[in-house]
Amino acid sequence: MKNLLQTCIIGAAAATMLLAADAYAAAPQRIAIDDEAPLIYCVGALSGNKGVYTITSEGGFTEDKISGDTYVQWSFIGSGGTFTSKEKAVGTSMPYYGSNYVVMATAQGGADGPWSHSIYAYQGVPATLIATDMAYDAISGNVYGWFRADAFSVGEYNLGIFDVEAKTKTVVGANSQVKLVALACDKDGQLWGIAQNGDLYTVDKTSGALANKGSLGIACTENNQSAAIDPATGKMYWATAGTYAGGLYEVNTTACTATKIYDFPTGKRFNGLYIPAPEANPAAPAAPIDLKAVYSGTGNDMTVSFKAPVKTHGGDPLSGNITYTIEIDGNSASTGTMQAGADLSKTITTTSGAHTVSAFLSNSYGDSPAESVKLFVGYDEPSPLANVKAELDGSNVTVSWTAPGGANGGDVNPAMLKYDVVRNPGNVAVATGTTSTSVTDRLPEGHIKDYSYTVTVYYDGAVSSEATSNDVSYGEPYAIPYTENFNSISAIGQEGCKVINATNNPDMTWKLTEQDGNKFIQFSGDGVTSHKNYFFTAPISMIGGTKYKLTFELRNNSTTYGSGMRVNLSKSQSENTNDYIYPWIIPNVGVKTSEEYVNKWVEYSADFTPQETGVFSICFFDQGYSWYNYTIDLDNIRVFDPTMVGVEGIASDSDALSVATEGGRIEASAPGMEITVFSTDGRIVAKGLDRISAEPGRGLFIVKAGAASAKVIL
Repeated sequence: MKNLLQTCIIGAAAATMLLAADAYAAAPQRIAIDDEAPLIYCVGALSGNKGVYTITSEGGFTEDKISGDTYVQWSFIGSGGTFTSKEKAVGTSMPYYGSNYVVMATAQGGADGPWSHSIYAYQGVPATLIATDMAYDAISGNVYGWFRADAFSVGEYNLGIFDVEAKTKTVVGANSQVKLVALACDKDGQLWGIAQNGDLYTVDKTSGALANKGSLGIACTENNQSAAIDPATGKMYWATAGTYAGGLYEVNTTACTATKIYDFPTGKRFNGLYIPAPEANPAAPAAPIDLKAVYSGTGNDMTVSFKAPVKTHGGDPLSGNITYTIEIDGNSASTGTMQAGADLSKTITTTSGAHTVSAFLSNSYGDSPAESVKLFVGYDEPSPLANVKAELDGSNVTVSWTAPGGANGGDVNPAMLKYDVVRNPGNVAVATGTTSTSVTDRLPEGHIKDYSYTVTVYYDGAVSSEATSNDVSYGEPYAIPYTENFNSISAIGQEGCKVINATNNPDMTWKLTEQDGNKFIQFSGDGVTSHKNYFFTAPISMIGGTKYKLTFELRNNSTTYGSGMRVNLSKSQSENTNDYIYPWIIPNVGVKTSEEYVNKWVEYSADFTPQETGVFSICFFDQGYSWYNYTIDLDNIRVFDPTMVGVEGIASDSDALSVATEGGRIEASAPGMEITVFSTDGRIVAKGLDRISAEPGRGLFIVKAGAASAKVIL
């Protein structure tokens, strides 16, 4: 039976990629080896041969295309990569100068694909993360790469450990002027490299030091070469790159020689060589069947069970005694003999915590493939709280959540779990120390606002985690006159207003901001992301056919770009255009950008008449283009009926009383007289002699001094 020497080669002029061994094959070699020539798995590296292939390792060139859906494609041009399993490839690339990429591709349904990118990043990837080649070390589990040491020069390189998730490298040792174009790791964890001039090197994984073993007699100066070492035979295979094609060589690391096996045809080039260790000798036992590990529920005992196969790894009949080995976290925990086809159950005492339990079988021909399962012994720590949701029914809210399971796959002691629930805003306690996974809360009456609930889980008396629910809206809509100056809130949503960010940039949205004691909302473009952000006022009751006036203040920091802001009425605080009321209040706000207005608050106004009676929000929709990079501030939104007397500066019906508004305050003077400020329900909200300055909040107020009076809207 042939051992598979698997090589994958990625992208047009693609990077070296090494298909890594599966978990058991990554262990130190313990099996007999046959001498049949392996196949080589690889990825096509030119535009005419993209895909995953197998090619022969002896005789003439023969290819067999496995997957044409491979989406590693050109992503490793001018760079290096490796496989960390048969189904996962990682690497970096620079297909052209200044365009740097980090890629992780995975095969769905096994090594034959189809393939897709699970990580694909190019913004902010430094040139020093570009590797000429990479190699996966099955001993340490690390991906090693030979990286550019300087972003602006290709004269120096260094060894690095690559972290695809973090998109970083950890440099090992000093820089080197040797350009290794192919990197490979043998079954013992020794790194080997081939330089552009054809010299063969060993690479120290702990210091990055190179040791020159001699010249292979072949100089290949182009990028996108690859090498791999067959863990079964120790032979190194090297795919070279020429101007139009390259070739496959067998490298003898002891004699320091390279023997050409064949040339690649014109238009064909292959990278990313990978050779997994064979799983087992065909005459060795097949893997254990139905391996299970079960925690007993007391102490640190587990029960491990499985059935011995009646076939060899190659499928022939298996009989007689075979040896079994059970390992806990890689250490032998139990060994003995059993009959082929027999059942085994063993109680093993270990330590509390997460463990990997493995089992394999052996005969005179070698070990079977191992089977592994994970088990947590003892009580586990809780996983983070999840599925916290709030559901509104009238004025009642039901808050529910899922009891946490074990963070490491184990069981949690339910008697140790308790929960606190608070309502936001206000941090109002709804439940303390409850053992239930749901509570009901009755919301207070008042104007509409958004509420959410934070659930904190305690385990054995200590805080374990917390999570916050979705928002629910409840309350009465606001009446005309309506004002939103943001000064009385600590978060958007507390007074019924809402923000929707429909961009792919979570930081580019309307945010509550404070400056010099004044609160407002601010939007900042980044010059890249298309703007699509909505701010909705709280719901407001309006009468159809009534003419209203909207005023608001904007502050722009740009002399070049206006806001591109649309203002309209909406029946709901959502992107649903079917709920928008036409015509727009202001189709496009003409934001002033001349020097005299920049960074200064400017008031804008518009009249509008709802066509129907109902509850509406005012929607401010920023529709600027992505290249608009500016900051816009919004404050002091007011909606009122202009026919009402006493709006800003229309002070009184008598010369004896002078009334004005400033910054949300009522400033009134009446020399020698007592001044009283009433709310519309008759409450006295302020009182004084000669002069008063009152800040009663939003709404309609009556100011009286003797026989004089005035209506004031704040």
